[in-house]
Amino acid sequence: WKFLNIWRFYRLWALLDGMEAPENMNRCICNNYSFEGFWRSWHRSYNQWLIRYLFIPLGGSKYKFVNIWVIFSFVAVWHEFNLNLVLWAWIICLFLMPEMGVKAYFNNEKKAALWDHY
Repeated sequence: WKFLNIWRFYRLWALLDGMEAPENMNRCICNNYSFEGFWRSWHRSYNQWLIRYLFIPLGGSKYKFVNIWVIFSFVAVWHEFNLNLVLWAWIICLFLMPEMGVKAYFNNEKKAALWDHY
């Protein structure tokens, strides 16, 4: 609740000033059912900037498994050039990899066609 209220207050302030600011948290932190969903909704405006200026120029979803390492390392250094933050970013990437692998496996059209028969 703490972050949600803070971001909503400043978003309201920007809207009253005539600036359209994106919703920074589109759902509560406790209301996420995947790691990827959590990081997509966490600090949404910064996430959109990262997608636009880093993820897409690096090749987008074609190189997704490599891009997350680059992006999370960039975010860690952006906050502070500290080895602990970089290691924390890499641990997050390690937790994201299995989920992304399972999603990629089941989103494959050939594999999805096999499930249509059941």
